[in-house]
Amino acid sequence: MRDGKLAPHAEVGRSQLFSAADLKSFKRQRKAIKG
Repeated sequence: MRDGKLAPHAEVGRSQLFSAADLKSFKRQRKAIKG
């Protein structure tokens, strides 16, 4: 099934976007805590 092959790529891209957003928010929180 083509869907099976496409799903992993979509999930990987989505996870990368989420990790990037999490890193930004994480750094922002650390700055707020330190500040």
